[in-house]
Amino acid sequence: VQPLQTWQVGTRAVGRFSERTLLLALDIHSEGADLVAFTAKERPFERLLESPASGTAPEAGTVLMELLLRDAAGRTYTQRISLQGLCLDHPAGAKPHVEGDTVRVHRDTVLVEVPELAGFDEVEAAVFRDSGQDVTRVALGTMALAPTRFTAALGRLGYRDLAIRPGYDAAAVPEPLTPGTVHWPEEFGDPDYYTVYGNAAEIASRINIVIVPDGYTYAEKSTMQAHALAAVTAFRAKTPYKEHDPFLNYILVYAYSTESGTDECDCGIVRDTAMNTRFPQGGNPASPCGDPNNRCIYYGTGNGGPNCDPNTSAVNIAAAELRSPAQDRTIVMVNTSRYGGCGGSRAVYSAGHGSAAEIAIHELGHALAGLADEYAYSAGCGSSAGEINTSSNGAGGAWAEWVADIGAPREGAQYYQQCLFRPFDDCEMRSLGPPFCAVCNQRWSLVYFGHPRISPTAPLSGMTPASPAATQVGLPTPFSANTRLSEGAAVTNSLVWTLQGPGFPTPTTVATGSPAYSGAFSQTGQYTLACEVTADTNFVKPQKTGANRDTATWTVNVIGVPEVSSANIHPLAVARNGNAIDLYFENTGSLHYNLYVSNKPGTAPFRVAATADGKRACALPGLTDVGNGLLQLSSYSLESGITGPTNVLFFLVTADNGSGTEGPLGAASNGTARTADQYCAR
Repeated sequence: VQPLQTWQVGTRAVGRFSERTLLLALDIHSEGADLVAFTAKERPFERLLESPASGTAPEAGTVLMELLLRDAAGRTYTQRISLQGLCLDHPAGAKPHVEGDTVRVHRDTVLVEVPELAGFDEVEAAVFRDSGQDVTRVALGTMALAPTRFTAALGRLGYRDLAIRPGYDAAAVPEPLTPGTVHWPEEFGDPDYYTVYGNAAEIASRINIVIVPDGYTYAEKSTMQAHALAAVTAFRAKTPYKEHDPFLNYILVYAYSTESGTDECDCGIVRDTAMNTRFPQGGNPASPCGDPNNRCIYYGTGNGGPNCDPNTSAVNIAAAELRSPAQDRTIVMVNTSRYGGCGGSRAVYSAGHGSAAEIAIHELGHALAGLADEYAYSAGCGSSAGEINTSSNGAGGAWAEWVADIGAPREGAQYYQQCLFRPFDDCEMRSLGPPFCAVCNQRWSLVYFGHPRISPTAPLSGMTPASPAATQVGLPTPFSANTRLSEGAAVTNSLVWTLQGPGFPTPTTVATGSPAYSGAFSQTGQYTLACEVTADTNFVKPQKTGANRDTATWTVNVIGVPEVSSANIHPLAVARNGNAIDLYFENTGSLHYNLYVSNKPGTAPFRVAATADGKRACALPGLTDVGNGLLQLSSYSLESGITGPTNVLFFLVTADNGSGTEGPLGAASNGTARTADQYCAR
């Protein structure tokens, strides 16, 4: 399947595949995959045209999943997604892998965005397994995008509005998403379905962090809102979240529980809550109730205990995520004052605890940035590390580029006191409260700029004018790189303009520090002008620069100063629409044309045309070469009050070489030269 439209942003190719987006909730486990539910969002589906190759091994601790949309003719659309916090090496109900406050479960729901394609009503899920010698593709299951799985999820669209089943007119009968108990706002006649902290108009170009509440009754709505606002406020005050706040949306989805709190299986406390979160029984059944070592809050299967609710899948969480305008990562906000949190495919935290905001910040470091814990409580020798902010290399860690600034790696990380190393003495990933260390900040920056919602528009969102561009010798010509950068006094960015061509045999720096460049070329010929934009240069060392850098490149064709003659320029067609005109005239090859107007050409001189805001119509902007030797000026807004007695206007066009020389206005019918009361270039 080819995109409907493609465009280039610097070195990145972007494609639009459909005018609407489907959001699928999939239940993934080692035995297979099931479609829990899906919905449609009324926004285009756009993505980078880069995707991991089918033979690519998944990154350590992740699962590389492949989705194929398929139609009846066998055509396919393919998309590959990296999943965190999921292990498919053991049965779905197996006990999760827990270290510290990180968790990898064996069954979970994941949300994936795909295009809405006419006739494509089947989806296949597969994963790639790395045996150490080769990478194999393992199919998990094929599912129909059937009406019984469709949910409007607060949207206006029904199943019959979709293009995936042309002509299908049966009413959708959604099946229950879960046997659990969740109360949506509609049950209480409440119009608050979700709250966007950020910019709802930029859903498609921001990382959308969905806040799913658990253990809040409807009577505790204000508590839920206060907890969510406290977390968002803390995120926005913490480096590097705050510097990249324009890249982030936080979306609270309103969902209510029958009872307040969460299950505490080690204490025999069971609550009927919407998302079925819980503190498990604990590794040692004899551990005391509320054991501080039993702090990882779970959801979903395989993490209950004999004194707790039966295991359930995470479909209620998925149902809440489907109601959000978009979901890229989720924080499950639990209404409990007991200290707890965990990070995996989703972050979970105790929102009622005194350190709730810092817990949330730390857990999202796991779930979104893939950071490892830097604390150490075991006296043993660790054998493996995440190799981002923890490492088994005691000389340079996985961050050799930072050693000169912060010193050699410190021993003690990822739960072990020996053999594993961290970058700095303290960090948010070691204890709650300190700043993120420099290595973590670097990782955060690369995650932000590398995210599929951010990378099509940051750090480079476009360039003006389009390439190739044309100009003439000696004429200052403006170029600009349109940027989207992080904010704040502590952030530094680099913009470097280079030029190669006649007189510049190798790329030569001609300007720095500005997104705009206007230079006059001294020789004719073809040049290559480039603007390299590197964001967050204080966060990311040059050796690790990647997604935070992009380059706008122009091919510039420079011609000599043309000789100017206006003798053959005539407005061949003029159409008036209110105070605007469409004008066609002959193309003489000049780079500038000027527009004059008169309402009494026989008795009064022409004057330079002006727009309603008083701008002179010199060096006409927005001309289009329409072929056949014609240029077109479209919808040029004229100044008001220039109509004559017969409501007729007369136009003249002159050529201008851009270097102070303008052609004549031609001659009147009696042979005398036309004049103007003012000129564009004389």
